[in-house]
Amino acid sequence: IIASATSTAIIHILDRNDNAPEFLNFSYEGSVSEAAPVNSLVLTNRSTPLVINAYDADSELNALMNFEIIEALPKKYFHIDSSTGAVRTVRLLDRFVFHVKLTDRGKPRLSSESTAQVQITVNDINDCAPRVTHHVYNVTLLLPTYKNVAVIQLNATDPDSEASTTLRYDIIEEDMKSMHRLQVRVSDGKFSNIAKVNAKVAQSEHSGLMFQKKLYETS
Repeated sequence: IIASATSTAIIHILDRNDNAPEFLNFSYEGSVSEAAPVNSLVLTNRSTPLVINAYDADSELNALMNFEIIEALPKKYFHIDSSTGAVRTVRLLDRFVFHVKLTDRGKPRLSSESTAQVQITVNDINDCAPRVTHHVYNVTLLLPTYKNVAVIQLNATDPDSEASTTLRYDIIEEDMKSMHRLQVRVSDGKFSNIAKVNAKVAQSEHSGLMFQKKLYETS
């Protein structure tokens, strides 16, 4: 009598962590409004969340990746999800450029040969009023004078980004009883500030005007 038997063997091949993770891109750009609350997602120029993409040719635990910002200062302003690579704000911020390193979670832990550069632009919003250099200006206008003569120049600055701010000056009030008292408004379209101009008119004893010749002849 010949006896035989069969059995099924299940062989599970354990992955060896022999592939280092790699970034899909070596440079990323994103932007966020300066008014964005803490924990806001940084967005791409397509208004989609900024995610640092990478892959690992290994499997299971060896294919899990860990993202980490390298520089110390950006860590105070941004957080990168160690598993997904999504970037969020941590506090109020300014423009930043930083680098991200990539490792897997296998044994031994392998690192990408390169880092990814991330550039974040903070989009300015108009949330500050213009600032005048002086709140009161005093000037004397000597007569005789002429049209379009520059009397005084008012200067103002805006704490907002210069690229998004255009200042406009206009006279909103004038009092000519004793002297020319002007109120000049400087506005960025949303906020404004006021400067006062006191312009005194005086007759010039010596205007500096003279003929080029003492005698002119004609026929």
